[in-house]
Amino acid sequence: MMAQFNTIGRVKSSKPKVEIHELESVAVEDTMQVSNGREQIAIEQPPLLLWCHPPLKGKLHISSPFGKRRNPFDSRKTEFHSGLDLAATFGTSVYAMMPGEVVSVGYDQRAGNYIKLKHGNFSISYCHLLSRPLLRVGSQVIAGQPLGQVGSSGRSTGPHLHLTLKRDGQVIDPAIMLRYFKLI
Repeated sequence: MMAQFNTIGRVKSSKPKVEIHELESVAVEDTMQVSNGREQIAIEQPPLLLWCHPPLKGKLHISSPFGKRRNPFDSRKTEFHSGLDLAATFGTSVYAMMPGEVVSVGYDQRAGNYIKLKHGNFSISYCHLLSRPLLRVGSQVIAGQPLGQVGSSGRSTGPHLHLTLKRDGQVIDPAIMLRYFKLI
């Protein structure tokens, strides 16, 4: 079966319209094995078109990868970083990477303002947003839909987007999804 990777953008006019730009078509089987060198996961493919969109527009720059790292607040200590950080400036728009359902919106001391989307047995949290997202729990989102803006809320040393990816409740490296979608 073939899947098309598309991005959705607004057409500038007096009436809002949606324009779809084809990025590429690739052959996709029912499941695909994706590896980051340390672990391998199987991603179940829907029988329909798979839509994806980068979480930020432009070239993505990972400022802090998943895994063990120096604590940014105390460089003498190390910690486990449960996601990855993408460098961006304050106010940069953050987009849903895939279609899904909003399962949580809020603020906590660590993640700051965040939104969590569910995509089958995967969930993606978008953290350190400028303000609390206005979407409600239970809302359906499409890939490319704006979720919020990059900020530095919560436990943060500066503006960036922190992504946390979980499969069946277990954290895994979000770079797997970014590589799968050919975003990095």
